[in-house]
Amino acid sequence: MKILNKIVEFTWIVLITLLSCESKSIWNASEYSKHSNNSSEISNRNRLSFVWLPNNEGFFANFLALRVILYSMRQIGPSSRLLIIPPRHTTMHFSGNKSDEINLCRILSLPPSQVLCPSQNKKTARELCKCDASVDGKSRTVCLNADKLLLALQDPVVRGRLRGRRVCYRDSYVPLPALDTHREVTLRAVEMQEPPFVLHDQYVTAAEAFEAALQSLGPPGGHYAVVHWRRGDQLSSRCSARQAKDRSVNCQDAAALHLQVLRTLRALGREGLPVYVATNEPPGSQQLRILRQLGYLLLGDVLRAMPPPQALPFLRPCSLSAFLLEVALMLRAPLFLAWGVSEVDDVVERERSVHNRSWCAAYNASAVQYPTWCWWRRELRLGPIAPHPATLQLPAFVRELQDKKKRAGGR
Repeated sequence: MKILNKIVEFTWIVLITLLSCESKSIWNASEYSKHSNNSSEISNRNRLSFVWLPNNEGFFANFLALRVILYSMRQIGPSSRLLIIPPRHTTMHFSGNKSDEINLCRILSLPPSQVLCPSQNKKTARELCKCDASVDGKSRTVCLNADKLLLALQDPVVRGRLRGRRVCYRDSYVPLPALDTHREVTLRAVEMQEPPFVLHDQYVTAAEAFEAALQSLGPPGGHYAVVHWRRGDQLSSRCSARQAKDRSVNCQDAAALHLQVLRTLRALGREGLPVYVATNEPPGSQQLRILRQLGYLLLGDVLRAMPPPQALPFLRPCSLSAFLLEVALMLRAPLFLAWGVSEVDDVVERERSVHNRSWCAAYNASAVQYPTWCWWRRELRLGPIAPHPATLQLPAFVRELQDKKKRAGGR
């Protein structure tokens, strides 16, 4: 019987090593518990099992949080490689479509050496994280909030107490030492290289068909531009007088966007180029009708030019699948134009620069109202990407705004 138990134990270890993000049927809470309590893992004092339960932030916020969590794991336990990402639903950015599931494992090609993608729903994941909130406690599992995680990154004694244990983290904001604001952490995460931003093949393949349909609607030559017009919750958050972080055409109407596009294309010598507008403006709105009348191409226009089987998964406007299709198009477009503040633009512009495509083509230093990746790279003329977080040099007017909020008791 002992020999049989050893064989079973060894088989589980092999399965764990070979497991990739496409393996969606093997794992459940009890099997993870067996693995986490394996004596060989507990004996490795540098090993860290990290269970992440992200909140209902959008896709890019969760992706950037993933980068920071992986960085944090490496600081706490250098040999740590397990990150559990349960599927989560969001109602934040996709017009209340509760069926949209932001499961990073099904959207991105994540490295199995760093990220373990189980098949778990919210209930089993939360059951998995029934844990002691005290770092000093003897519980095998410990829960960390943002403050405690930051303390662990700063204090080697706390880091030592976490090694060999399972850590649960419930949030999509992950702090970093020496960085004061959420925006600073976001910009540093955009610069991080692990994990790389690689969409699953299904989105790349769909984007190729989508691009071919788009090009068929324009003049010969296939050249086109993609404009990202960030709407939705942006209008009540960053565009609001209270936050005042975005004063770009994201906060204005379709006529203002049209004038901005014309000015930018003229300055770039690309007048007359067909323009596709990627946006989360509600379908059927007057603003979209105006854009269509002005000659801009929208999601529905291009999907109608595609073969029905290829278009079917993306027909629901403002869905996560349609959004990811447009992201893939932003990444491959000959010209990408965006204004204002958006994590989408930050990541897309950075990825375009990495892959030797035009980047920050619409950037205008005089229009900066809040730090963006384009401002950060253009104005500070940064060299190679730093291997670890460093203090950002935010402009004086941003620091003054932050100081006012702190004095007023704001976050």
